[in-house]
Amino acid sequence: MLELDEDGYNPNILRSALEKVVEARKQLGDYSLSAQQHHKKLDKILAQTGGEEILTLIEFLDALGYRIAVVASYEETSDSKP
Repeated sequence: MLELDEDGYNPNILRSALEKVVEARKQLGDYSLSAQQHHKKLDKILAQTGGEEILTLIEFLDALGYRIAVVASYEETSDSKP
């Protein structure tokens, strides 16, 4: 989980975490051209801003008592198989 620690926010942690996800998806052969294009765009933004917008959103949601979670947009279950 990406959280602030006692040393504060390190913008490289998010970029590094996303890179690990990308590499894992590539190894699984599950990395579409669309995902590649979106990652490239996001990585460019994070490199420029350090992810301050994301940090601000996380802090805002935390102040409201919420947190962001990432879940798969699809999940195979025994019920979904024909």
